[in-house]
Amino acid sequence: MIFIGLTSQFGWVFLTAVVLAFECLLIGMLFAGGARRKVFTEEFMKRNFEREHTEVSSEPITAGGYPDMGSGWYSRKLSYTAWWNFNNAQRAHYNFVETIAATTLLLIVGGLYQPIIAAGVGLAVIIGRLAFAIGYTYGGPKGRMIGGIIIDLGYLALFVLSCMSCYKMIRGTNIG
Repeated sequence: MIFIGLTSQFGWVFLTAVVLAFECLLIGMLFAGGARRKVFTEEFMKRNFEREHTEVSSEPITAGGYPDMGSGWYSRKLSYTAWWNFNNAQRAHYNFVETIAATTLLLIVGGLYQPIIAAGVGLAVIIGRLAFAIGYTYGGPKGRMIGGIIIDLGYLALFVLSCMSCYKMIRGTNIG
């Protein structure tokens, strides 16, 4: 049996996980949401889809373009530039959403025996995520590279820390 007694230092791991989750929400609202508001204006929606929308829905058409996520019915009327910009912002956010569960698990497991190191690596991932989102949104796929490298190095470090934690747990080393 292994005793799991988390030290107060593990609070840094939880704080890092909370900031990571909040950052994911902010990137969705600011980057993807900002791009959405820019291309799917009320004027654009009314000009291109008001008649069709009214036939299908009992609600008036509004700005935002939901449920189109960048490759749907509304996007087909965007200029290539508007489509490109919107989809870059969407991908920056989707990539975050696609990886946040694994990142959080690696952060928590990796932090069981080395909470300060794991929190520090998590902070690097947070910084990398911001650089990735800014780069991808404003520079396209090539703009994400610096952030992507920081994130990938962070993932590798969290994976190693997690494997070390698992090994220590299998060996019967108590936590705390």
